[in-house]
Amino acid sequence: MQQARAAYEAAVQSRILQEQSVQVELETFNVGLSTNYLVIQYQTVLAQARSTEVASKGAYVKAKLALDRATASTLETNRVSIQEAKDGHVSGRRRESRIRSRGVQAVNERR
Repeated sequence: MQQARAAYEAAVQSRILQEQSVQVELETFNVGLSTNYLVIQYQTVLAQARSTEVASKGAYVKAKLALDRATASTLETNRVSIQEAKDGHVSGRRRESRIRSRGVQAVNERR
């Protein structure tokens, strides 16, 4: 799982750098010192970096799920209580708030 996370973090950094490269190349093009061919090449590399980021995030999520399964902590990770299910009672904890917190965490990780 650590390798998958490291690969994802590297892919995020690569994408950020490629976005900066495209921006610089566009500015160079706007002042007449570059060609549209070079701009398209940089944009192609950026698209590949984005694709790699998505694929590595998927691999990271799969690794986390595999770890949860192997350690029998899937229910705990997803805050599922067997007792609450048996009693037919659902606590005030909502899944949406956890999803939102993951989104905020992911945004903070990118900074």
